Amino acid sequence: MKTKPQSNHSFASVIIKMTLIMMLGLGAWLSYEIVYLQPADNWFEIKAKTSSSVNLPKDDAPHLGKMEWWYYNGHLWTESGKTIQLSLHNLYGY
Repeated sequence: MKTKPQSNHSFASVIIKMTLIMMLGLGAWLSYEIVYLQPADNWFEIKAKTSSSVNLPKDDAPHLGKMEWWYYNGHLWTESGKTIQLSLHNLYGY
């Protein structure tokens, strides 16, 4: 009869190791952000023209920045008068 090999790793030690790995990843990301962070004057939004006109489809396409944030806010009213508010956010970097 074969016996199941015993693991030397307890559940708590696995959780601790996973937490440490995540903390190291977060620390690496934070270090990158601190080193390469630019002042607001250098952000591409600040350098935009002062014109308030929108040029579609150019303005609806991805921009030159490394991060995009698209969102939709909605307000609905039921026939009984109940108000429903919703917000959909999509934040991604590339």
